[in-house]
Amino acid sequence: TVRSRRSIRISPRLMGTRLEVNAAQGDVVAKGDVLARIDDREVTARVEAARAQVAQVEARLSQAAAAYRRYTELFEKNSATKEQLEAVTGDYEMAKAAVEGAKAAVREAEVFVGFTTITAPQDGVVAEKLAEPGDLALPGRPILVLQDPTDLRLEADVREYLITHIPVGAKVQLVFGAPLDKTLESTVEERAPEADPATRTFLVKAPLPSD
Repeated sequence: TVRSRRSIRISPRLMGTRLEVNAAQGDVVAKGDVLARIDDREVTARVEAARAQVAQVEARLSQAAAAYRRYTELFEKNSATKEQLEAVTGDYEMAKAAVEGAKAAVREAEVFVGFTTITAPQDGVVAEKLAEPGDLALPGRPILVLQDPTDLRLEADVREYLITHIPVGAKVQLVFGAPLDKTLESTVEERAPEADPATRTFLVKAPLPSD
């Protein structure tokens, strides 16, 4: 059997409904092509909520900064106590930290918006389509399998009594019938360490040229 050496199982990174799958089995795709989308309304709402929180804490920071400046001037004129200055200073520092935290929440939410668009990590061919439009997207559950058609190898199940004649590194001939009618030279790059208990065969792999 001829198989791709590089087979990538593509999974979403967040849960979502109304999955939209744009690729079909057999499609040739380029790196960066959009393969699927997840309904982004929920994560977009999170972004808007996080931005609203930023606006609120920035308003509190503006008030705290004004109080800090005012009490600093009063303290320099001996019109405010050290305890009063320390209190407004603490409020000011807490307000600054709250702004930074809110902005970090916005950045995190925006990252999740990016996860709603699933793109091809490399050029390849869609070998399997494991999800349909409308399916629930779950992190870790593959929706597509992408293979590289330029990096192929031949995998053969070899009987037990022959396996000692085919060590890793052995030179082999790969014979293809019609329509190729070709014989290619290759080298065994992998050999299973144990036989399949059902078939009593060993899996042997040899690479094919890129063409």
